[in-house]
Amino acid sequence: MTRMRVALLILFAAVLAALPGCGLFGFQDWTWHQKLTVVVETPRGEIAASSVTVAEWEMPPKWFKIGDSGGGGGAGTLKGEAVVLEVVPGRYLFVLLKGYSPETAVFVLADPPLSGYGREEFRRGLDGLETSVEPRELPREAYPIFATIDDPTNPSTLKQIEIVSTGVV
Repeated sequence: MTRMRVALLILFAAVLAALPGCGLFGFQDWTWHQKLTVVVETPRGEIAASSVTVAEWEMPPKWFKIGDSGGGGGAGTLKGEAVVLEVVPGRYLFVLLKGYSPETAVFVLADPPLSGYGREEFRRGLDGLETSVEPRELPREAYPIFATIDDPTNPSTLKQIEIVSTGVV
């Protein structure tokens, strides 16, 4: 094989590898940052803490089917850290990300709210989330998990708590 053919094959392979990322074959992806701020009333007054997470969502094209996977709304990941507040000296409230996911944002924070589970509804909601900068308050049913820990050296003392009068934004 001549050097020219090798160079053309390498160029062709590079172009094919880059095409899925540009949406040519129907693959789409969204990325956005979301800030979770927790505000708590304490005997010392109001305190707040925040954490920024990065959410990613991928939607394969309808033709890309492996079993029942093709043609759906896709799947997302969420990466970030929990929110931690010192509510009284030496006592902390942890807002855990377990159960809190990009799906929370898609279903709860899309503006206007999703009216169905179709691909176009997901696309509209994801497009809006990716460009949105307006703060929104989470409804109570979408709150993440709140917990305290009695002994920071012993993870088994972590206790989930029910939030009564705390606002989560």
